[in-house]
Amino acid sequence: MSFPSDGNYTVSELWSTRSQSSKGVRFSLMSDVSHPVQPALSDAPRRTCGRPPVLGECERRERILDAADIALQTYGYQNTSMDRIAQCSCMSKKTLYQMFDSKQVLFETLLKERLLVTELHGLTLLGDTVEEQLIYGVSCFADTLLEEKRVNLMRVIITEVSRQPEIGAFVRELFASSSKPHPLRKWLKDFSDQGKIRLDNLDDDTDILFGMTVGTIFLCELTHCRPSKTPTEKKAFISSAVRIFLRGLNTL
Repeated sequence: MSFPSDGNYTVSELWSTRSQSSKGVRFSLMSDVSHPVQPALSDAPRRTCGRPPVLGECERRERILDAADIALQTYGYQNTSMDRIAQCSCMSKKTLYQMFDSKQVLFETLLKERLLVTELHGLTLLGDTVEEQLIYGVSCFADTLLEEKRVNLMRVIITEVSRQPEIGAFVRELFASSSKPHPLRKWLKDFSDQGKIRLDNLDDDTDILFGMTVGTIFLCELTHCRPSKTPTEKKAFISSAVRIFLRGLNTL
């Protein structure tokens, strides 16, 4: 489900509408006893009255992060409060504070998980050569980073940084203090430690590889300066860029 940028349809509003509809059904059944409603013939299990199913901790956490993302895009960081996030997530503010100590901790978590692409650190690189493995890894990295929710979040961050310089300092500190390295950095370091490539400077080489591959595609998606690449075009572009990058490193 997608949410419009003006915030007219939030998670809480949708739940509220469904709740009102449910109340209307119960009232009809009680007030019109002489004409009972016949159950629908369906294989799906019938829903019972009462509270909705209890969400697990992971589901609640994701819902809160989704709500924080929506609130950030709608109101901006300064005007997004824990009250608004609680309302958007259809949860109590107490639940939010049980999982996140503060608004800053909540947004730090949101940025770490959705911009640092931490889920790729354990990715097994497929292929027989360094080139094939790096092409596979960079392609997976691009697919993950170019998900719509990540691109939209980055657009909001860029806007917030331009409005409030202190947000820029906060984002820089967050990325610098991340406990897990950039996936591209990790893969290049692993290849170097295995004696498969020579690196002049790990950080600079990581930035160069990112800029030659994912960074270029990501910038086009952010600014719409060029038409989006098809999956085939994207794979060809990444493959060509990785080959050029490895030639420059004098692969062993």
